[in-house]
Amino acid sequence: MGTNLPPSRPSPTRPLTPRQLPTIRTIHRRRTRIQPNRPNEIQEPKMTTLPLTIFTQDRNDSWYTPKWIFDAIGITFDLDVACPPQGPLYVPTKNWITEEQDGLKTEWHGTVWMNPPYSKPLPWVEKFIKHNNGIALLPTTNGKWHQLLWEADTTWVQLPPTKFENENGPAKTAFPTRCWLIATGETARTALAKSGISKPR
Repeated sequence: MGTNLPPSRPSPTRPLTPRQLPTIRTIHRRRTRIQPNRPNEIQEPKMTTLPLTIFTQDRNDSWYTPKWIFDAIGITFDLDVACPPQGPLYVPTKNWITEEQDGLKTEWHGTVWMNPPYSKPLPWVEKFIKHNNGIALLPTTNGKWHQLLWEADTTWVQLPPTKFENENGPAKTAFPTRCWLIATGETARTALAKSGISKPR
């Protein structure tokens, strides 16, 4: 004849008693606890593996900056180095260089605004870093140019999901990745830090 299990020991199918539940909850909390970042730890912008071609599909490389960004920055630029053919849409600038004039071959001066063609941004970024006075608008990617900017003497501000514009007006949906405003030079970095768009990095 078999013997019964002791009354204090639950059978495999018997539900847990209230006394046993706190122990399991405690274990769960320990396993799922999120560790905070270390003090003064620099967080690099998250990269994405989206190809650059996604930035130019059906848009002819036209991603015009919405007006609210310039309202937040609050300065007048000396030069828009990658202006659309019809002239600046919202950019508060004294001078501009159109696509036909080619901003890569034209000399830059003063505090510049740069929203370059996203199909091939590397030469633009290299010239922007060398000029060292302005604000650029660029998407997050895993391209070489992104790392060059991160390692340069720059200030970064992340934009919220952004709807750009083109010849037909505002886009219906936000850009497929987060974009950044990146400043070099004292004037531009100060303006960007005071813009209130997001915390500077």
